[in-house]
Amino acid sequence: MLKVLPVKKENFDNIYPLLTQIPSPIPIPKETWRNLFNQQWDCQVEPFGYVLMDENEIVGFLGLINVHREINGQKHHISCLTSWTVKKQYTGHSIKLLFPFIRDHERTLTCFTPAKNVDAVFRKFGFQELHAFWQVIPFWRMSLHKNDYQIHFDIDHYRSVLTEEDWHIYCAHQKFSSAHFIIKNGETYCYGVAKRVLKKNLPFLHIHYLSDKKPFMKVIQKFAGMICWRFKVLGLIIFSSYLLDKKIKGAITLPIPAKPLFRSQTLKSQDIDSLYSEYFVLDF
Repeated sequence: MLKVLPVKKENFDNIYPLLTQIPSPIPIPKETWRNLFNQQWDCQVEPFGYVLMDENEIVGFLGLINVHREINGQKHHISCLTSWTVKKQYTGHSIKLLFPFIRDHERTLTCFTPAKNVDAVFRKFGFQELHAFWQVIPFWRMSLHKNDYQIHFDIDHYRSVLTEEDWHIYCAHQKFSSAHFIIKNGETYCYGVAKRVLKKNLPFLHIHYLSDKKPFMKVIQKFAGMICWRFKVLGLIIFSSYLLDKKIKGAITLPIPAKPLFRSQTLKSQDIDSLYSEYFVLDF
């Protein structure tokens, strides 16, 4: 008889062979996969996922990155779904892994890297497109327009400027291979968190969080080259909805092959970032 149970840390070695059959743009080491089975942030809560059991055998797994965090001054429970995999002969039962939480409409559900074959399944449960396009800002894109904003990379020095939430985000992501910057003019600032990634073996900086999008959109052309030089990349990649789907002058718009999805009754697409996701836990 098949049953679905919360995953336990000690299940990892039995689940690992299933994880290796998931297509991935980069090889993921075994110890990196193990990150899914451990708490990575103070705001993260269990369960870390669910397993599909046939008697005493694990035949399927769905990872969950559950966090409680504040967005727009309100507390939210957000669950990021990742690494959905089952043994071939149990494919018809894989949907059972959704049942423990899919009827909970109080929480926000996200899936940033859905496989093509599960897109339709998620949409049947009310998921919709989170991001449709990337905007890529190349390093040579510069603006001579004068403004009083400055950019800084020593976030510790500007501790007093950040809100408690932004300071918590900074501290929580220090252990990951992440990049941080702050664009500032007086009391107005935009704090950004990003990761260096390879796209077709070329280095880019993928921006996962912006504390205030308006100053970023206003002055990023002035600082794009400086950020790229600092982190040795060719350009900046950002989800279009982070920018309220407004085009940055000179940016290249590219479709996202596997569209990120979400379901929420309390948040809009532009409110949802990818800070607490497999991008960091699995080092995408």
